[in-house]
Amino acid sequence: MDISLLKSSNYPYHLTWEELNNPGMVLQSFIKKWDLQYSRVLLKRWQASLAGTCLIEDEASFHEMKFFLCDFEKLIEAVFVLRMQFDVINSNTIPTEI
Repeated sequence: MDISLLKSSNYPYHLTWEELNNPGMVLQSFIKKWDLQYSRVLLKRWQASLAGTCLIEDEASFHEMKFFLCDFEKLIEAVFVLRMQFDVINSNTIPTEI
């Protein structure tokens, strides 16, 4: 990880050191907790609540949404870290001529 990111708004603050060193574990954890179809339902419900067309009234649904959004933010940060790692690997690749 680029040390200059430590004070940047791009720093993945929600990841532990272990997750920063192995962002793939965040992806695996997310997939185990949230299946694709239900993730879509939760995102649409969240979008509707932001638009004011739907309220998340019951406490259990509110907490589920909160946990989902926290996990989703970690997922986005893990993808960001993976992209940085990918870019570093590609920049260090020495092209060979055939």
